[in-house]
Amino acid sequence: KQVAVIGAGPAGLTTSFYLRKQGHGVTVFDAQNQAGGMMRYGIPAFRLPADVLDREIQAIWDLGVLFKPNMRLGTDFSLDDLDAQGFDAVFLGVGAQLSRRMPLEGCDLPDVLWGIDFLRDVAQGGHVPIKPKVVVIGGGNVAVDVARSVLRCGAHEVSMACLEATEQMPASPWELSDAVAEGVKVLPGLGPDKIQIQEGRITGLEMVACTCVFDEKGNFCPQFDTQSKACLPMDQLILAIGQASDLSFLPEESPIATRNGMIVVDNAMATGMDHVYAGGDAVKAPGAIAHAIAAGRKAAASIDKALGGQGDIEEVLFARNAANPRLGHDDGFAHWPRMAVPQIPVENHCRGFAEISTGYTEDQARREAGRCLQCDLRLQISANPHPPEKWMIFNTEAMAAVPKTEGVFQLLNDQHQVLEIKGTANLREDLLAAMDDGSSASFFTYEEDKMYSKRESELIQKHLQAHGQMPGAGEDDDDLF
Repeated sequence: KQVAVIGAGPAGLTTSFYLRKQGHGVTVFDAQNQAGGMMRYGIPAFRLPADVLDREIQAIWDLGVLFKPNMRLGTDFSLDDLDAQGFDAVFLGVGAQLSRRMPLEGCDLPDVLWGIDFLRDVAQGGHVPIKPKVVVIGGGNVAVDVARSVLRCGAHEVSMACLEATEQMPASPWELSDAVAEGVKVLPGLGPDKIQIQEGRITGLEMVACTCVFDEKGNFCPQFDTQSKACLPMDQLILAIGQASDLSFLPEESPIATRNGMIVVDNAMATGMDHVYAGGDAVKAPGAIAHAIAAGRKAAASIDKALGGQGDIEEVLFARNAANPRLGHDDGFAHWPRMAVPQIPVENHCRGFAEISTGYTEDQARREAGRCLQCDLRLQISANPHPPEKWMIFNTEAMAAVPKTEGVFQLLNDQHQVLEIKGTANLREDLLAAMDDGSSASFFTYEEDKMYSKRESELIQKHLQAHGQMPGAGEDDDDLF
């Protein structure tokens, strides 16, 4: 079958990869001239170098996936066009490529920039004039990337202010730590109130203390203490307060529903339009690349199944060695520290956009791997078997295995309470006789013993000591003597 994938970001590329491996023809359309989506135009090169991304994407093209750049859905073609061209299914992985706006007087001034737009301009190699003092608004990873990129573009002083307290910031702690090490000043618990303007240029930003970001229901509803204000001197402001999807390609009466600016899908990633699926940041609030990849995998499985396949996209990447449950003991194992990924000296970080992480040496990688708890062993090692059941079901099938010899048997009810203890010269015959007599027993047990009369007395005495009554007491109690 033929599948059209809209968007060459992580969700779209993942969907393309797995569908092509299932034998489908896949064509990827993207508005940019290079594939990668936010991986190329949103993540700075010092975190994800372009050559690394190029190699990963080339592996997908090498499978036979076709790529059509500079093709924007809604401008250069429509969903109806794809249907007319004979595509059997469409995946919408359009991402969240727009910077979310906020109402703030002065936002239209030249020295007020928007986070995603700024990162895209830097990634495309365009000249982005940066002033000496820059304030970045936002507390997520995009804001951190913007602040660190601004330093690399020549700013002398960069402050990053956000509504959240430090421990509540959505940015990854390690990214935030690197930003601080590079010289970014983090100002938590502050929100922008007013841009100060003199003679048509910005000179500062009035901030107000944020006392609460979300209400009791978890909805975004910031509260401010208007009596607690501060002013940050600045030459330039960059707002990185969130992302939004460009869904302008959807007509007003489209069967593809949206909610809060995102496409609505069912559990199979299908939209309300036949044979059209969606996933990634256009469906769920922007997160890590891994989340978009997971959405692409799920969509690929659903599309393959809808097109007549099995929907099974799993593959074994490498053979695992047999698990050895004898892990042994390493002194102080619980206190072995995590080995940080080596980086170039921090004083060299801001000299350009070269990757700052140098990666592990083989020895370092082995040491870090040695900290693995091997949690997966529980999936490979069978649980300890229960001891064999002492009691047998009171039926002829179980009795067929009982020998015709001397011994003692015990009959028990469904609560495993002893009803009768009896010595006999023929275990099987007397058990069958008890069944024929209509015994109410549910289980039985036996032991062979030529001195069965003596053993019967011993077991009855033991039962009396344990329970204070004869076996089957309450029915027909007989004295022992």
